[in-house]
Amino acid sequence: MMLFFPNHVLSSLLESPYFFLDVLYVHELPSEVNVCKEIYDRFCDMDEEEEGYMLEVSRSTTRLFDHMAALLAHPLQRPKQRDTFYKLTPRRDEESIL
Repeated sequence: MMLFFPNHVLSSLLESPYFFLDVLYVHELPSEVNVCKEIYDRFCDMDEEEEGYMLEVSRSTTRLFDHMAALLAHPLQRPKQRDTFYKLTPRRDEESIL
């Protein structure tokens, strides 16, 4: 993978407990020349501890906005991505706020 900064900078970033790598991978539909899965897998390999969020979307504007909303929370205040559940459920009448 091509990096645009010295290796010692990358290693100091990765060693910091306050560094989080979030990826929002926006791509066109997969094709022979557009190998989306391989690129996405490379992004996932960069976050071995799974501290960051790895999100991908192609042409769905709704999913793009949903993913952007998931990234709004501060990384130290949000759960790991595998522990999240972003589905709204309607409230039952006895749960309504008076």
